[in-house]
Amino acid sequence: MNEQAWWFLARASGLVVFVLVVVSTVVGLTISGQTFRGRVTAKSLTDTHESLSLATIGATLVHMGALVADGYEHFGLADLVVPGVSPWRRTGTALGVIAFWLLVVVSLSFYVRKRIGLRVWRALHYLSFVVFVLSLVHGWLDGRDTPNPLVQSMYGTALWLVAYLVSLRLLPDRRRTERSQRAAIRAATFRVKETGVPEQFPDLLPAPDPFVHSGRLR
Repeated sequence: MNEQAWWFLARASGLVVFVLVVVSTVVGLTISGQTFRGRVTAKSLTDTHESLSLATIGATLVHMGALVADGYEHFGLADLVVPGVSPWRRTGTALGVIAFWLLVVVSLSFYVRKRIGLRVWRALHYLSFVVFVLSLVHGWLDGRDTPNPLVQSMYGTALWLVAYLVSLRLLPDRRRTERSQRAAIRAATFRVKETGVPEQFPDLLPAPDPFVHSGRLR
């Protein structure tokens, strides 16, 4: 394979990595936000999320290997695994390296979830958002295809989609709020039936008879 082919492979694999990062992030948000609750099982989504993370690592290794094999920019192994070592577009390249290592941490956490506990595992998975942002900035700064309107549209659509799903998580769950309101109405209705006085006016409830509650008769 000639150097030009390696260069095209590096560019194509870089775009594939970003798409996989986006899909993995969306699936993760779907699991935590229960967006498709009742339609897709959480286990199947979790398995998909895990597979996507591993596929992203594989595509990233292809991307890195193609950059080394290309030889035009003279990337060495240290340039691609140590942030800030590469002199070529230092900031963007360093962000890409950091995103890769954070992706490795998130992906490996699937296999140590029982050991580290669910709370730590969830905390580690918040790094997925950092991976998404770093991958987006890395692609925008370093990608040779960034001037392409289609690539720019892809970046913009991905940012909008992830931001939208995050906003759904941050906003109150409408269904949970409605269930709470219905439960409160049922409790208030039961209280009215038992006492004859709405719960909003507790001062109108009859005071307990001290003689009856003390065991003495009037």
